[in-house]
Amino acid sequence: MEKKVVIFYHTYLVGNFKLLMHEQLLKVFSSGLYDRCEKFYIGISAHDNSNIDWVLNLIKDYKKIIPLVYEENHAEKSTLRYLAHEAENDDFYVLYFMTKMYLQILNLPHNKLLIMKCGELVWSITL
Repeated sequence: MEKKVVIFYHTYLVGNFKLLMHEQLLKVFSSGLYDRCEKFYIGISAHDNSNIDWVLNLIKDYKKIIPLVYEENHAEKSTLRYLAHEAENDDFYVLYFMTKMYLQILNLPHNKLLIMKCGELVWSITL
């Protein structure tokens, strides 16, 4: 049986977050990683409810995406705590990223997928 893939994405909705989220989500979808994952959690921190509404509207048609809206901003700690909680009860590969870091997803021959953060390999999987 193939090991599950679960994605955790932490967002802080300030500045130019809309463009950044579009770019990062496009990479996840175009790489095939969304199709391969079982669940895709998006942690959402914001000071403006209209920004939260924008994200919820953006992801509403994606059945694997589960939004985690935080009332208090504890930076990425909230999403990382949720990841740790989920990992206690299950065994899966995890991809974690956030809006404030550079993410590069490379598709290679033979359905091999590499995840790069700031130019360094952080994850590899065969789809």
